[in-house]
Amino acid sequence: MEEQSKPIERSPASGLMYCDGGGRDPKTHHNTTIHGASFRCGPLNLGLTTCPDPVSGMRASVERVLGEEWRKKVTTASPLDPVMLAVAEGWVALANPEESQKESEARGQIKLAEEAVSRLDRLNAGGAYSGRDGEETFIKLRRAATEDVESAREAWEAVAKPMADIAVLRDPARCLELWESGDSHYQGQLLRLAIDRVYLKKAPYLGARLKADRLHIVWKKPRGWKPPKKKETTGEEGGTAES
Repeated sequence: MEEQSKPIERSPASGLMYCDGGGRDPKTHHNTTIHGASFRCGPLNLGLTTCPDPVSGMRASVERVLGEEWRKKVTTASPLDPVMLAVAEGWVALANPEESQKESEARGQIKLAEEAVSRLDRLNAGGAYSGRDGEETFIKLRRAATEDVESAREAWEAVAKPMADIAVLRDPARCLELWESGDSHYQGQLLRLAIDRVYLKKAPYLGARLKADRLHIVWKKPRGWKPPKKKETTGEEGGTAES
């Protein structure tokens, strides 16, 4: 009886990796999957020719370089960097999942209460509370709905943390220790604190050692984040330039 081959251990990078040869549009890009000791373009692994320029990279090298780039980012980026704000959000859920769940539920109650106020305002604008009696009813209902919003916010403040303590991630030695002490699954969770996805680029030549420039990392942003509007500045010759 043939000995069954051991299943491939999950990679920390599984689910994050995409083929740069298939483009970087999240709606159409191709994922990369493990094939032997490598990450390879998903369609290529399936024997398909839908990718115009399929890529491949040694799994061990991808994991090593990606881990290094992650640690470099979380230990050196400004605390106000949007990526670090996203890391702080995710760290609460990873380090204290029960508290994070309570905070999420409390935020949900705030949203429901605020929607109730908005719904009353829409009804009132549509004439649902016309006349003196209607106006009194609207005022009474809206006051109660507003109080519900305030109560929900107080409940959220009781469990929310203004900022997660990510000191362990900011210290290079402790961060490395945390990384090396975790299994593949935990390392994958750590990567996902800061990384949304990674595009693997093609090697410049056969046998080239995989370096950081072959990984195009799309870093995470916090919930609801919007890039600041660029200001226009007047140049010396009277033109405008974006900062």
